[in-house]
Amino acid sequence: MDDYAKMTVKELRPLVRKKGWTGAEVLNAKKDELVRYLETGEKPGADNINNQHIQCEPDMEKRRPPKVYFPVTDILTAPDWAMLRPESRRIALDIAYMAWAEIDGMIADDDWRIAQRLDIPEEKWLEYRKILERSGWLIQDNGRLTNEIIKREFDTAQKHYMAAIVSGRKGGKASAANKQATLKPSSRPPTGRVE
Repeated sequence: MDDYAKMTVKELRPLVRKKGWTGAEVLNAKKDELVRYLETGEKPGADNINNQHIQCEPDMEKRRPPKVYFPVTDILTAPDWAMLRPESRRIALDIAYMAWAEIDGMIADDDWRIAQRLDIPEEKWLEYRKILERSGWLIQDNGRLTNEIIKREFDTAQKHYMAAIVSGRKGGKASAANKQATLKPSSRPPTGRVE
């Protein structure tokens, strides 16, 4: 058995992926979490009994809409996309995917974390960031990074989601009112024989 504690995070990630733990969680996992997974098979998360993290449901307004479409055609025909080189496009798509996985369609403006998630040196990320910002692909919004197309899709989906919530509330109130109306005693005489 390997001595996982002596390995670096970069060395641990491929081993973890081979064992079956994939996705963005692996990129955000700490070294001790990766080592624990390799040794015990236990992922950090809400399913583990010893988990010390508390997962909370966000407010309805902050919750990710259930359906947000990834507008591939819009992205591929966007003028800011056309001026990017293939390696910059790969980074742009990775950033778009990261934003898509977030609740609000934006990622934190933290260069170190983004570089780690892209698995490239921070200096290289800063070069790509400059290219993406100049082309107009990457925009800042309230200290977070996103793309205009992704922001538009998330805003639209959020608007539809909130409209559905409001409609659901109206429907629920109407249903409750109808139920109350049917429970009121009737003024009609009872049917059937009276003995």
